[in-house]
Order: sequence, then structure tokens, then C-alpha cells
Amino acid sequence: MKYIELIIFDLDGTLVDSKENIVNAVNLTLKKIGLREKDKHEISSYIGNGTEYLIKKSLGESGNTILDKTLSVFENYYREHPADYSSLYPNVKKMLEYFKDKKKVVITNGKYELALLALKSLNR
Repeated sequence: MKYIELIIFDLDGTLVDSKENIVNAVNLTLKKIGLREKDKHEISSYIGNGTEYLIKKSLGESGNTILDKTLSVFENYYREHPADYSSLYPNVKKMLEYFKDKKKVVITNGKYELALLALKSLNR
């Protein structure tokens, strides 16, 4: 019999439904730097390839010239609101409890610090 020694999970879209939180953070960032907010479906289509890609695509044509500033605004906002509109998917807590004796790792293509803040916030 094979034994499971390690379970690896992705964070956003697997353990956590964070789409609304990310969309909200992007739109607040765009608004803060003086740009028009975008449709939630458009922003959602940019999710999954990391924060830099998300912001660059959301900025559109002006992406390269103000990318660093916009990333900073986004990350600062996200530090303050890591999971305001996020939630664990149904049965995630139950599943994690079931595997409580196994080694578990959470991966993300986002920043470690922001992912940790979101996880801590969701563990209310």
C-alpha cells in the first residue's frame, strides 16, 4: 500500500475563493492611480499568472510605464485587506482536518507575504 507523505495545494482558486477580493483590489488600485475601473470579468480573466501579470494586463497600454508604482499600490492595499471578500471553498476545513497528520504545503504564484496574510485572515 502506498502512503501519502505530502499534500501540495494551490491557494487561490483551489483552497480559497479569492476572485472577488482580487478584482476589488485591482479596481481600487486603478482608481487610486487615476485610471478607470475595469469589468470584473475582464480582471478575472487575468487571474492565475501572478500579480505582475494581473496588474500589467489591467493597466493595458500604460502598463510598462507605471507598473512598479501600481504594483506597490496594489500590494499595500492587499496587505490591509488580504481576504475581505475571500472565503475557503466548501469543505476545505473538513478536508484539512482529515489530513491533519500529513505534511501539507500551500503554493502560489503570488507574493509569499500576501498569501500568508490571506491565510491568517481566513483562519478566524
